[in-house]
Amino acid sequence: MQHTIYLEPTEFFDYNDPGISETANELGKKHRSKVDLAVELFYFVRDYYDYSANEFSLNKDYLTAAYVFNRKSAWCLQKSVLLTALGRVCGIPSRMLIATIRNYKASNTLVENFGGNVYFPHAYTQFFLDGRWVKAAAVFDKDTCRRIGMPTVEFDGVNDAMLPDLDLGGEPFIEYLKDYGYFHDLPWDMIYQEFKQMYPDVECM
Repeated sequence: MQHTIYLEPTEFFDYNDPGISETANELGKKHRSKVDLAVELFYFVRDYYDYSANEFSLNKDYLTAAYVFNRKSAWCLQKSVLLTALGRVCGIPSRMLIATIRNYKASNTLVENFGGNVYFPHAYTQFFLDGRWVKAAAVFDKDTCRRIGMPTVEFDGVNDAMLPDLDLGGEPFIEYLKDYGYFHDLPWDMIYQEFKQMYPDVECM
């Protein structure tokens, strides 16, 4: 199978962690199809883990699936790491995509810390389902969406599930600015170098 590389454990997608394996097995028992299982994994990561920009760090120790699994909150890169790892341990070829986005509803604190509303790295997951790659951005949990007035991202395992360009009031929300492609493992070196070029004065560790 040409996509077996996207089933392997890696430095960051370390799904051999007992907690991850046990959870994946329990979720897997509920579904016969890979599509239904991918949907279950998406909602597990989206809503069980609260979104928190305060979790931001590029410290490698905080970016492994095993670390994120045992947290109660996470930021987008961490959520994508966990979702990708869960997909792989469940036998679904899964990979990570990296992008730069503009967030028109970013908090004043984020804007101040990053010098604007353009953010890198943003990450999301791609599952190989029924012969095609499908995008899944399990970033903002439903409570966060309700609080900031944005539609929840829904995933059916067939259509891409990306962050919305408009909020519930029809105002601009997320704009995807640059696509860095997909990766077998979290491309930490690339992320770190790009981050320091974009935000030379921002502490990231």
